[in-house]
Amino acid sequence: MPMRFTVYMAAAGVSFIALGLFASGPAAAAPTAVEADAFVAKAEADLAADSDFQSRAAWVQATYINTDTNWIVARIGADSTDRAVRYAKEAARFDGVKVDAVTARKLYLLKQGLVLPAASRPGASQELTEIAARLDTDYATAKFTYNGRTLTLDEMEGMLRTSRDPNETRALWEGWRGVSAPQMKADYQRLVELANEALQIATLRYTVDTNVRFLILVPLSVLLLRPAVCNKD
Repeated sequence: MPMRFTVYMAAAGVSFIALGLFASGPAAAAPTAVEADAFVAKAEADLAADSDFQSRAAWVQATYINTDTNWIVARIGADSTDRAVRYAKEAARFDGVKVDAVTARKLYLLKQGLVLPAASRPGASQELTEIAARLDTDYATAKFTYNGRTLTLDEMEGMLRTSRDPNETRALWEGWRGVSAPQMKADYQRLVELANEALQIATLRYTVDTNVRFLILVPLSVLLLRPAVCNKD
């Protein structure tokens, strides 16, 4: 079954840790290349396990869309967001440390891989992922009437794959967005507000501004044109 339009990603978001940025007292020792290697190894292991868990939960939610699976995906997404942001901030500690090319690339990816971060205040990541789950559900469960036939998303996607009539494919494409987008507008606006809130923190802005700026500037009508991105049998 197609994995649905999903805003939360394997990607992203985190409650921040102090990392000594605001600590008083003697300055901490500068990080070393050995510490960078150890950090990358731990981050890779944690994020790989997290990605597998999150992907399986997302597949269940996409296959059986209900309040329970939405809750599960939102809860897992919040934890994943917190973890990804934490690792992005920790990776920035090694800026300026001389490491080998492989470790440098992995540190870079940890910082740049964020797509939709959350602010550090309690509840921000949970709210963000709950909104993402609702957006996913609203898009996947809408129904569209075309030529007297009420279509589900699966049926509409099947017609898009097989039709060679440009007028029909346009009617299906625009019609689906016409029935799914209105109820998504308020949630999407709040999603952008939460992303902007996260970017007010200078240390986070340094690591994720390039990626999140794209999301913030994309209009809702354009975002909803994204097709389902993968299948899982």
